[in-house]
Amino acid sequence: MKISDTFDPKLKRALESDNERALRRLMSNNHKIDIPMHTSNMRMLETDDPKAKTSIRRTIIPDMSLLIDPRSIRGDQIAKYGIRYMLTQNNKAFPLAHVYSGGGSLCLGGIFVPTYIPKHSPQQPIETLFLHNDRRAGHGNPQLNVSNEQRIKIIDVVYSLDSAFPINVHHDEWIKYDTLWRIGEYMLAHYSREQAFKIMRIIFAILFDKNKTRTTE
Repeated sequence: MKISDTFDPKLKRALESDNERALRRLMSNNHKIDIPMHTSNMRMLETDDPKAKTSIRRTIIPDMSLLIDPRSIRGDQIAKYGIRYMLTQNNKAFPLAHVYSGGGSLCLGGIFVPTYIPKHSPQQPIETLFLHNDRRAGHGNPQLNVSNEQRIKIIDVVYSLDSAFPINVHHDEWIKYDTLWRIGEYMLAHYSREQAFKIMRIIFAILFDKNKTRTTE
């Protein structure tokens, strides 16, 4: 049953289903859903050449926080425009093309994502972007700025693992070259999942922690 917006708020609450009331309570008390580090398929460059072929491979995704506007909820669905995708560690927008750097909302353009998605799958739009990943920085102006200090720390990490580490980390255009995601792919291919996550947690901390960086021990 659809509840008219013209009803008195008390009457609307009385007519809501148990699921609607539960969801409304959840969103009124907590607009954030945290998704821990996980693996996901992503379209990535096959080499360091930005004109190289791309293919879909598995990489490691850092902890994300999904911020949901309660006004975007309609029954058991959420409007895609009502979700913002942020990095949990520094509360900045997820560094991927088509995610607005200013607030984490999506700039999808011609990339198809249903207008409304199931409330249990709020990550669906960004997972779709992972599969599309075109590195077009003009769409959303994604930011992944790597300072000299951060780059040196990351170089220490990856070259301590492999003195011939095959991915170029000596630059600051990490979005253009899929650098972070290709590092995650490398770790999954060469180490156990547990060890790969441990290494990537160190790298994510160097890049994204607000007040500190970590070193290998």
